[in-house]
Amino acid sequence: MISIITPIYNGSQYLEDCLASFARQDQEHCELVLVDDGSTDDSLSICERFSRGRDNVVVVHQENAGQFAAREAGIGQSRGEYLMFLDSDDALRPDAVSRVQSCFSAHPDVQCVCFRFSRGRQETYEENDTVGLSLAGGVYEGELIREVRRALCEGDLNNLCNKAFRSDLVKEALSEVSSQTPVRHGEDLYQLIPIARRMNSVELLEETLYFYRDNDSSTSRKVEKRQIEDLYTVFGYLRSVAALWGSEFELYTETGFNKHLYWCLYGTIASRMKKDVRDEIVIAASAAQRAFHDDSHGYTEVLRLLRLDQRLPMLALSKGRYCLCKAELSFEYGSAQLLSRIK
Repeated sequence: MISIITPIYNGSQYLEDCLASFARQDQEHCELVLVDDGSTDDSLSICERFSRGRDNVVVVHQENAGQFAAREAGIGQSRGEYLMFLDSDDALRPDAVSRVQSCFSAHPDVQCVCFRFSRGRQETYEENDTVGLSLAGGVYEGELIREVRRALCEGDLNNLCNKAFRSDLVKEALSEVSSQTPVRHGEDLYQLIPIARRMNSVELLEETLYFYRDNDSSTSRKVEKRQIEDLYTVFGYLRSVAALWGSEFELYTETGFNKHLYWCLYGTIASRMKKDVRDEIVIAASAAQRAFHDDSHGYTEVLRLLRLDQRLPMLALSKGRYCLCKAELSFEYGSAQLLSRIK
């Protein structure tokens, strides 16, 4: 059986859509654990109403403790051999559970199944509108597991929502991490790191099974100075694990850190925040970039592994050329907006 863990905090706007996507799954092989994390809207009553008459739906209510602790509470109440995570404003493709279950059945040694996810404002699972995998489909084990570890370090496999795990693996891994996570941003990756450290067999499924809703109220869409500090903490933790895999993985981790810094800075342009607030975030990003850099390799090695459009702004940032960095980001944002209108 697959247990689906859904943490909820004031998620009533899209919660019923989320629950409807669970109701479309193969009910014989899954359960849903809903954890209300001290919501002040009617999320709890929606959950309780949905659970009536459903033996495979569990509702947990707790005082507000954050998403990390809510997931941990849900895992503690789960009964399944496997775990999936579903956020309260997202949805699953109707056959998601069946597809994941078939992967684990076909490859009993696999500890984690990764799949694609789509994102937008309207639920879709179209192949041309999906993200989530940077590697080809197949089973990665033995020497091939290094490819999965590299993708994780480079920031390309950092979501929990597009993965299913053996529950014993997750429970063992999370026993080493306090539920009082020191970060508000990057919680998925922070929670994934101790799990990834123990993974030695992963299947990548080239199908879109999850819909991630672009939600303006989501904390993942807000850019603030605290986010830079959290990234530094999360990638510092990741680098300590990457060192166990080999020195090249430490380089990949610095590349991943720079990618995430880029996305944060790009977000300051896209959100059109006040200039003084944006400047404060850019300066904080520059300081974090310098502090995170490992002198055992040159910064040109990090740049070489970045995407071409990320190299110029991050190089400018590393040189303290803040105006040039912001100009490059503004140009890239403007170009992206123009292309979207043309399409």
